[in-house]
Amino acid sequence: MNQLNVSLWGDEAWAATLINKTPLNIIKFVSHDTSPPFYYLFTHFWTRIFGMSEIGLRTSSLFFWFLTAVFTALIAHQLWKNKKTTFLAFLLVLLNPFLFQYAFEARMYAILALMSTMATYFFVAKKWPAYVISATVSLYCHHFSLFIIFIHFLWTILEFIKKPQKQNFWKKIRPFIFIGFLYLPWIPAMYKQTKMVTDKGFWLGKPVPKDLIELILKFIKGLNKHVYQKYLVIIAVFILLLRKWKLKDSKTNFLLLSLFLPIFIVYIISHVAQSIFYDRYMINLIPVFVLILVSNRRKTFSFPFFLVFIFFLLRLNFWFFTNPDKRPFKQLASYVKQTRQQGDTLINWSGKAHHLFESKYYGVYAPIYTPDGPLPFYTGTALMESFDQIEELPDSERIGVMTSEPIETINLESYIKTDRQQFGSLSFSWWERKK
Repeated sequence: MNQLNVSLWGDEAWAATLINKTPLNIIKFVSHDTSPPFYYLFTHFWTRIFGMSEIGLRTSSLFFWFLTAVFTALIAHQLWKNKKTTFLAFLLVLLNPFLFQYAFEARMYAILALMSTMATYFFVAKKWPAYVISATVSLYCHHFSLFIIFIHFLWTILEFIKKPQKQNFWKKIRPFIFIGFLYLPWIPAMYKQTKMVTDKGFWLGKPVPKDLIELILKFIKGLNKHVYQKYLVIIAVFILLLRKWKLKDSKTNFLLLSLFLPIFIVYIISHVAQSIFYDRYMINLIPVFVLILVSNRRKTFSFPFFLVFIFFLLRLNFWFFTNPDKRPFKQLASYVKQTRQQGDTLINWSGKAHHLFESKYYGVYAPIYTPDGPLPFYTGTALMESFDQIEELPDSERIGVMTSEPIETINLESYIKTDRQQFGSLSFSWWERKK
């Protein structure tokens, strides 16, 4: 078992459910959720070629991850025209633990990193038609692309202010006007999605200053806890300390602005309005961080540090790839199919998480038991049918319960537990009606 073929988890199974619909229905259903439609449309056609298996779904993210490394290298070449810097940029993006994790997840985060990086390349290369297209597509991938495009717009304004007499203002901002025009069709849906989040609340808590430091550390060491992570942080700090820092270095200043201003804006929004501060939403900033890390190196000391850094990245990523931590729902589904009898019914026990979409994907459909009323919208309700949530137990002689809550929290009135199986943090139990 590895990160490619391990069971889908809840959000991936939700995505798989949406991807399997027609393109028009994808747009219709995703407009009632919190994200734009491009990833789901792209992967809809991708899976028509590679299939709807776990591997078929996840390989689109692998494709985006590899291209992100390519376009980061192109930015490095465009800015510094240095082969070692270009190669290091490619290699460190490819090995970045945070990006590596989402390269094996059937979600929109890998394409968010790709399209933001692609747009940045075309921006620094001044290839405006390609920039307009890539920036527009990035907005249709994830709302957080907006912060990268805002940085590009702000940098354009700052460059104009420096030498206004030598430039035509309207010509400078024309690409952004085109981007805005091409994004107009999604504005009503975005407004509805934003209003839904602000009016009904979201699950993210307000960030604190410590979260800012934690975010940068995650950009270096990834999310999964491992002993190698601390070494990565130490080495990265040394590399940054050895970097040639120059006050009037416009390339470095552009990268620093691109890295820190979006984080600051998201932090402020999260305090004055609704919290939107979440590490994976800012995954598109990691290539920028890598470019800062690999550029302006001091020849004397930096190369050995990079060699050791790459060694630990390889070790950490190999461990991550071969030690998947997603819940083994496929095994649970296999057990249910083997032990299920005619007349049995299944339910999802609702708690911190439900497993409705996994149960649909793996062919053991189980509605969510919600005696306290309907679930909030951010639990995937955009794709739920009216019968996917039930407030009363089904009238059945035997009920199967799937959950990731502690088994002790389950209590079915008038039923007695007759069997229980554990699958990692998942459990499944059969309950028979009391005689």
